[in-house]
Amino acid sequence: MVVFWAWGDNTYGQLGNGNFESSQGPIPVLAVDATKKLSGVFKIAAGKYHALAMTSDGAVLAWGLNDNGQLGNNSTTNQNVPVKVLVVNIVVLTVL
Repeated sequence: MVVFWAWGDNTYGQLGNGNFESSQGPIPVLAVDATKKLSGVFKIAAGKYHALAMTSDGAVLAWGLNDNGQLGNNSTTNQNVPVKVLVVNIVVLTVL
């Protein structure tokens, strides 16, 4: 099982570890239910204030700053653990 780790500023929950405390060393990102470590991810993207992950079953997860609804969960509340992005259809394009 691959575990995802994060560290640094956590003002908006962007580390995904269930709290808003910054960390100077690696800590595991939690799963959506906040009881296990995040796994089953095959793509991840991280920015300064939020992060995104796509799971092997096609779910898109997001956590961190959400003041403008950028996490896509029909909310503007910052999230310190991953939440599912509410999507109708995802189309993945591959450029050859």
